[in-house]
Amino acid sequence: MIREKIGKGYRPLGETLPAPIGQAGEPRKTGLACELLTAIEFREVAKYILDPAYWLQDKRDGHRRMVEKRANGAIFGINRRGLTAPLPATLHAELTLLDLQTFVLDGEIEEDRLVVFDLLDANGDMRKAPYADRFNRLLLELSRARVPSRRGLEHISTVSTWRTREEKETGLQQLYADKAEGVVFKRAAVAYAAGRSGSHLKFKFTATCSARVRTVNKKRSVGLELLDENGGWVEIGNVSVAVSHEIPQVGSLVEVRYLYATAGRQLYQPVYLGLRTDVGEKECALTQLKFKRDEEDA
Repeated sequence: MIREKIGKGYRPLGETLPAPIGQAGEPRKTGLACELLTAIEFREVAKYILDPAYWLQDKRDGHRRMVEKRANGAIFGINRRGLTAPLPATLHAELTLLDLQTFVLDGEIEEDRLVVFDLLDANGDMRKAPYADRFNRLLLELSRARVPSRRGLEHISTVSTWRTREEKETGLQQLYADKAEGVVFKRAAVAYAAGRSGSHLKFKFTATCSARVRTVNKKRSVGLELLDENGGWVEIGNVSVAVSHEIPQVGSLVEVRYLYATAGRQLYQPVYLGLRTDVGEKECALTQLKFKRDEEDA
């Protein structure tokens, strides 16, 4: 429970985080692009549990973050849009312990921790290698880190992964019981492909969407809106903002979890998750909404 709260932004009383380390000035393009997941429906989950070509992984609830180390020793983060992004100082310090001249990690950042699910460079480009080889190399390189204590890495870890059918069945049950965001199916034999190739899949136990703040209301609440197919903004309801979060300004992009959308395009049981700085307004589309099956065509 403590790990879950810290991952959502809570900190122990009196504890503060060191200032992040990043590139000075405006974010700049890096030329790296993320591989994106393709959403599947509940009825398809069993198919991929049974298929030996796919592994099961935990769908993390953080922000996408690649990390590159160049030959000159510079280490910097890269967001979902391929722009440089700062890294927490504690995480940056651990990244220097990896025994590689160059590397590119791909994962999600959760407060001051990086949960890694891919390795694209390890003293050389690995993107053409099968995913299974890249992930196994990732496990090896993290185990080789020059950590001064026996506790191992504290701010870098690999995503939980299940490979066989029996393991995948157990993992699915465990993640659902733990109220995880969902599951990911990784095709073990494919090379890395930037964009949405359809090789890797996701199924969310609950729905989430990126939205724009339309209004700031009284009593720690904001109104939300999404972009329709004609380029107009459509109101989708309000969400309360917990005291652990700052109230976002009008025009900010935020992430919200919800149970489903009603026929009137209103979010049912929305929960505010935080700001999104790694997406653009075009991604705040009305097509994200997940409707109840009996209301989708209403």
